Amino acid sequence: MDFYDKYTKKEAYNLYMSALCYEINDSRFDRIKGALYEAVHLGQYSKDSFIDLLDSLFNLSDSALADIESGNFKEFYTAYLSNSSGMPEDFYYMSLFMDIIYTDYKNIESTETYHCLSNDIGFLLRDIPVMNDERIINSLMKSNPELIKLFMAHHDVIDYKILYKKNYSINQLMAYSDIEYHFIVSFLMLADEFNHDYTLPSKLLNKMVYELEPNVILVIGDYLKYNDNTHEIIKMLFDRLYLQDKEIFDIDEDGNIKLIREKRK
Repeated sequence: MDFYDKYTKKEAYNLYMSALCYEINDSRFDRIKGALYEAVHLGQYSKDSFIDLLDSLFNLSDSALADIESGNFKEFYTAYLSNSSGMPEDFYYMSLFMDIIYTDYKNIESTETYHCLSNDIGFLLRDIPVMNDERIINSLMKSNPELIKLFMAHHDVIDYKILYKKNYSINQLMAYSDIEYHFIVSFLMLADEFNHDYTLPSKLLNKMVYELEPNVILVIGDYLKYNDNTHEIIKMLFDRLYLQDKEIFDIDEDGNIKLIREKRK
């Protein structure tokens, strides 16, 4: 919504105060008003971060706004803050978390959105399983069960220790993270195609680190981070790993089931 981008500092602050007092009268905010009333009490005001919050809310679905209005996001966010030392109560991070949690991953069409989510999802991916807070897990099970199931499975399967055994440099570690986060977002887009095997991204990452040299990981990370066909490449890699451990069946013209691919030895 372009109209609030033109707000002066005073106008933005007045809007913030109206939200804080449950007194927004501008009909342009009607769809997001309930969720905004719920969220605005959770953060510290600055014009730019407040605009970030508005921007995220305007882009959420009605069901996502209803979840926020119900208090479920507040349960997540306050639990996250209580587990995170030094985490600012800032609308910027709040809106970023909303984008990660409430995005309809199966319907992502924009390459820009895909890469933005892949840059941001790391804020939650490694923290939440370590926090292992029932309030966080229960909240995410209500708002995005695939997200929390994937995060927890990833934590159980991924082998970060091998990165240090192979003496990855800072740049190589950053490239690894770029691959990891793109894998996670791609899987959320493709979960149905892989029968919700939430261990798939983790197994592929482990396999790459075990078999490839750190400099190769650096090249792959840089490539995936900046290219428009990243998602297609990752899907191809997922396909190969997923199929190698599966027995694939088909039905012939007479209705007979036949094995068309055996498990690899």
